[in-house]
Amino acid sequence: MSTGAAYCQLTHLLFRDSINLRKVKWNSRNEMDHISNWKILGTAWKTLGVDKPVPVERLTKAKFQDNFEFLQWFFKFFNANYVDDGEDYDAVTARGGEPLPAGAKGPAPARAAASARSAVNTTMRTVVPGVPAVNANARTVVPNVPAAKKASPTYAPMSRTSTNSQTESVALKELQQENAKLAQQIEEVCL
Repeated sequence: MSTGAAYCQLTHLLFRDSINLRKVKWNSRNEMDHISNWKILGTAWKTLGVDKPVPVERLTKAKFQDNFEFLQWFFKFFNANYVDDGEDYDAVTARGGEPLPAGAKGPAPARAAASARSAVNTTMRTVVPGVPAVNANARTVVPNVPAAKKASPTYAPMSRTSTNSQTESVALKELQQENAKLAQQIEEVCL
């Protein structure tokens, strides 16, 4: 996080075309490249009207407390400005095919480019048939239509809001009922 490259990528996700990601140095090892990345980010934020002062000197030192405080602020900023426009964001393509830094964990670039999932929506929840999925951004409920055939499980991104335990308990009861019906059908077939 001290390189500033991740913040550039996430700002590009929030405000497309606000940062030229080709100028960002993704695999930099020296402090001058890190400072350059932070300057690119600061310039983009000024044009967007973000008034947060960026303590570049402290952030490039990679001290936990300084980076953690800035990350907490950025998390709030990201959540306040993120709008799911329905389009997938391909981070590797946006970077021009640049791989992640050597120490970073993530999918290999070839698999990431082929993936249809968004770079932001990495946490997934299994969709339960018959239980409506809530889209937290649109504030609408999208009903799930159960498939006639047995299909592989589909996944929906977790919402950024806290989970609704009432919805989960209803889903659990429905799954238990479905399990009991299937067990009864198996017993009938075996007899």
